[in-house]
Amino acid sequence: MLKKISEEPWSYTLYQDGEKFIISVLCGTSAMYETTIELTKEEIEALKENGAAAIAAKVREQKSKYAKRNITNFQHPK
Repeated sequence: MLKKISEEPWSYTLYQDGEKFIISVLCGTSAMYETTIELTKEEIEALKENGAAAIAAKVREQKSKYAKRNITNFQHPK
């Protein structure tokens, strides 16, 4: 079951579903959009060491690197 475990408004929301972690990052400047990815094992380790804000910053800075992994039509749980 997907549950929200961390959030920074207007920046990111981090979810966990069992062993999976999914982060939804708000990107853009005048045109805002979300990039939502499932974290890899390496990214989960970085999350534990540096926090979700660091992962979100990487996604924003390297949008093209993460674009292929974007989960389209992601439904945020209520």
